[in-house]
Amino acid sequence: MSYASRAWVCLAWLCAACSPVRPNAAPPPPVLEEIHTTPAILRPIQDELVASGNITADPARQGQVGAPAAGRLTDILVHPGERVQAGQALARLHSPDLTRARAAHQDAMLRLQLAQRTLEQRRQLYRLGDTALRPVEEARNELSSATSELEISRSNHLLARKKLDRARDLHGHGIATKQELEEAEAAFEQSHSRVEQSQRQLGVALQHRQREERLAASGSLSAPRILEAENELALAREEVAHTGEILRDLGIGPDEDGLLLRASRAGILVSSQAALGQAVTADQPLFEILDPRRLWLWIYVHEQDQRRVKLGQKVSVEVEALPGRHFSGRISYLPPQVELPSRALRCRVVVDNPQLQLKVGMAARVRLAVAAPHQGVTVPLSALQGDRVFVGGSSGYQARPVVTGLRRQDWVEITRGLRAGEEVVSAGAELLR
Repeated sequence: MSYASRAWVCLAWLCAACSPVRPNAAPPPPVLEEIHTTPAILRPIQDELVASGNITADPARQGQVGAPAAGRLTDILVHPGERVQAGQALARLHSPDLTRARAAHQDAMLRLQLAQRTLEQRRQLYRLGDTALRPVEEARNELSSATSELEISRSNHLLARKKLDRARDLHGHGIATKQELEEAEAAFEQSHSRVEQSQRQLGVALQHRQREERLAASGSLSAPRILEAENELALAREEVAHTGEILRDLGIGPDEDGLLLRASRAGILVSSQAALGQAVTADQPLFEILDPRRLWLWIYVHEQDQRRVKLGQKVSVEVEALPGRHFSGRISYLPPQVELPSRALRCRVVVDNPQLQLKVGMAARVRLAVAAPHQGVTVPLSALQGDRVFVGGSSGYQARPVVTGLRRQDWVEITRGLRAGEEVVSAGAELLR
C-alpha cells in the first residue's frame, strides 16, 4: 500500500474513534484495506467483428450412391469411416433387369455382325457378276443357319426349364438361395427370348429365300438387294447404340458380372444403408460420401456492421473443442437480403480443413478484421468506473473522465483522457468512487 493510502486509512480510523456514539446512527462506511494500481500500457489493437455459428458440410463436396435398378446386394466392399476414391466399387448388385438389358445388347451385336456379313457377300457377288444364282444360294444358307439356330435355342430353352424346376424344388426345401432361384428364372427368360428371336429369324430367312428364288426366276438385278442389306446394317447399328446406351445409363459393361455400385466422388464414407442380401429399389440411397477438407460456416452480421464485411474477406475461425487453434477462412457469399425480424445478414464462410480437425456440427467463432491494426492505450476492465478511471499520483487518487474504444474480455481501450504509463486503480476503485 502506498504512503497516501496508509494515511487515509489511519485518518478514517481516528475519526471513527473520536466521534461520539449516537443512538440509531448509521454504521461507518467500509474502509478499503488495500488498493491496487497498474500502469496503462500500449498494445497493438485490431478492430474486428466477432460472430458465431455452426460448421456444416459443403453440399458440393457431398455425394450419394444408390442403385439404378431394383435388385439384391450380393457383396459389400466398404464400410462407414473408410476413405474412398472416385469410381471405387462400394457394393455389387444383381438384378433381372440388368440381365435382360445385357442380353438385349448381345442380341443386337449378333444382328449387327450378320448384317455386316450379308452386305459384304452381296457386294462381292455383284462384283463377280453372279446376280441370280448366288443370291439364291445365300438365302438358302441363311435359312439353313436359322433352322439350326432355332433347334439350338429350343434345346437350351428345355435345359433352362429343367434347371429352373430344379432350383424351385431346392428353394422350396431350403437348399437353394433366393438369389440362385432368381438367376435360374432370369436364365429361363433369356432362353425363351432366344427361342422367340430364332423363330422370327427363321421366318425372315424363309421369306428371304422365297423372294430370292422369285427374283432369280425373273432375272432381276442384285443392286436393290445391296441397298436392302445396307438398310439392315444401319438398323442393326442403331439397335446396338441404343442397347449400349441403356447399359451405360445403368452403369454396367456388356460382360460385367452384376453391377458394381461405385463412389461418385472421393472422400470419407460417413453412412451406409446397405446390408448383404438386402433387396433394394431403383434410386434408393445406400451410401453417403463427404469430403471434409473444406467446410461451410454460416454466421450472422448485425445490420449496422454490414458495410464492414466484404466478399472474399479473410477471417480467423476458432472452435470451442480446439482452444488456441485458429483456422483460415473467407467470406464466400453475401446474400442480397437481410433476415427478418432480426435484420441481420446471414453470411457464408468457407473454412479450409486440410488436417480434418474440424467436424460438421462444431460450434465456431469467427473474427473479421475490419480495420488496420494500431497502437492504443489500454487498462484493465476492472479499472473502468462508468465513464472514468481513478488515477494515482503523489497527492492521492483522482477520478478522471475518459473515452473508451474497443473492449475485450479483460481490458478496455482508452482513446482519450489517459496516457500510457499513468497509474490507474485496478482494484478498490468502486469504494474510492
